[in-house]
Amino acid sequence: MDEKLRGGALWVAIMAATLALVSVFSSVAREIFIQPVLYTTIAAVFVLFMRIISCKAYRSGIANINLAMQGTDPWPGRGKKLSDPEWGLFGRNFGTPLILKVRAILFLGTIPAALMQNWLGPEIFYLWFAATFLSLELSLMYGALHGTSEEI
Repeated sequence: MDEKLRGGALWVAIMAATLALVSVFSSVAREIFIQPVLYTTIAAVFVLFMRIISCKAYRSGIANINLAMQGTDPWPGRGKKLSDPEWGLFGRNFGTPLILKVRAILFLGTIPAALMQNWLGPEIFYLWFAATFLSLELSLMYGALHGTSEEI
């Protein structure tokens, strides 16, 4: 069940980002599609968040990620760079190659989307931010599953 949920959420994130990019050039796309896709993306963020907090395997996997990243350092632990091969933007512990690429594109596009919101309206930024948050949740879920042996 979770594979379909995560696959659908990844599809929503990709479509939301695509619509945000298309809306930069098309006022029709902004007027017709932004609101429904924004609400769909926010709903997907909420559903994944509820799944993460309601599933013991995800919670324990996230605790294992925290231990692995922090090591024996006291809180807040050692900092991680975006270029870290395990925990960075393209780190192998946080997603399949597709999830990593989508997350990287969305993460790096957050600042340009924020700068364009005064010109095009805040909805595009909200959509981009929601898709970015969705991709971060997917990465967290992947990392939690990758570090645990519990069946979900």
